[in-house]
Amino acid sequence: MNGVSFSRLRRAIDGMSDVASGVSAGVDEGPEFPSPAITGSRRLKGPNLFSAHPGAVLEVVMASETARRTVDHWPFSARTLAMAIGWTACDFTAQHGEQEAFCFLTAPLDGLMTATLVAEQAWVLAEQYVAAADGVMPDGEMPDGEMPDGM
Repeated sequence: MNGVSFSRLRRAIDGMSDVASGVSAGVDEGPEFPSPAITGSRRLKGPNLFSAHPGAVLEVVMASETARRTVDHWPFSARTLAMAIGWTACDFTAQHGEQEAFCFLTAPLDGLMTATLVAEQAWVLAEQYVAAADGVMPDGEMPDGEMPDGM
């Protein structure tokens, strides 16, 4: 797998986030993706709508302005994770529409399973970044103990 192991990726992710990070889980094991905003995560084995190169694409729901900002930050989070596992030649694309968005990264053909994990965890990191920028703590509380609007 291009010299990258899941354990190396897991160590990189664990060092950046304290969010539980499950890949696809069984029916009784919890959610399929690490964020409820993620609706799909796929490997693309060849030329595709995003690139002439293989990679992974993440599909997310665009339910709010916060989601739009998260999509905009996703390439930075994905680049950070990719660099942490030694992938320095990846390209990152994030496109959003009215209802959904697509976040894509190129990856070596033998690293596509890892690329889906990178894409998913980059989304979680981008969500955390946007929440922190808004002053929202991980449990949904504001720093002064107040709850944000709508919660």
